[in-house]
Amino acid sequence: ALEELVIQSWELSVQRTIERIHYADTTDGSYEPFGYAMTAPFEITGSITAIRNDDVHDLLAKFYDSNTVDVNIQESSNFAIALDKCLINEPSIDNGGAVLTETIPFTVVAEDDISSASKMLGITIA
Repeated sequence: ALEELVIQSWELSVQRTIERIHYADTTDGSYEPFGYAMTAPFEITGSITAIRNDDVHDLLAKFYDSNTVDVNIQESSNFAIALDKCLINEPSIDNGGAVLTETIPFTVVAEDDISSASKMLGITIA
């Protein structure tokens, strides 16, 4: 089922460790590196804060059965973020405002087939 949440806010974090590879030249005092290496995989996490309704309830079922979901955040046709395979983490409810909201954290995971060319994150800006 396709859930369209009433989103109040969202956040996204993309991280990857990059390390400097020693240095190449000490004679001129520049100590420039040989290069840089990406030493860890991408870590993509985020959360969505949405008004708690039946669509949120349906999405949270994916947390309980440990299946992945697609998360797509879109503003008309000008801006879109596509996260093709996410695990939903433990949600939290906020009842301190005018409406009941729920913050749903997620983690993007790669395809099961490591030879796949599938993206983890896609951003479209028109």
